[in-house]
Amino acid sequence: MSEKAAPGWYVPSSNPNTRRYWDGTRWTDQYAPLDAPKAESSQEGLIAAGWIGLFLLPIAATVIGLVLANRRPVMGLTMFGLSFVSALAWALLLFG
Repeated sequence: MSEKAAPGWYVPSSNPNTRRYWDGTRWTDQYAPLDAPKAESSQEGLIAAGWIGLFLLPIAATVIGLVLANRRPVMGLTMFGLSFVSALAWALLLFG
């Protein structure tokens, strides 16, 4: 006694880029394209870049600002202030 496959969409060996419907007893003339593989969400990379930007860029700007403050006070304080502005901007982009 042989078991028959359940009705449904199957990939035929003659054309692996499509699906064909098996009605339980025979192949029908119904074809459908294979579902395209879903691309991974690029949002994960954006979130990681956002967290890096939120923490690392302001920290780097703060360090540069403090170093420059000893040599050129106006430029150092400007860089130090920009570090807080960039942290605020990244926080708004991530959470706003």
